[in-house]
Amino acid sequence: MILAKVLGSVKLEFNKFAGILVKAQKHLQHASGNIDDLLTRRTNAIERTLRQIELSDEDLRMIY
Repeated sequence: MILAKVLGSVKLEFNKFAGILVKAQKHLQHASGNIDDLLTRRTNAIERTLRQIELSDEDLRMIY
């Protein structure tokens, strides 16, 4: 009878643990999506700004 109680408790705790892991996984997936979105938006904004910059031949010579 004691063994049944212990196993029942272990099963209950394992189910709680599994639920917490599923919730954490959803949060991580959401965060990953936010990072992907931010990366895309900021990269596009920076590239748009850089496309507007024109360098003269003299500027290019100074770089190289």
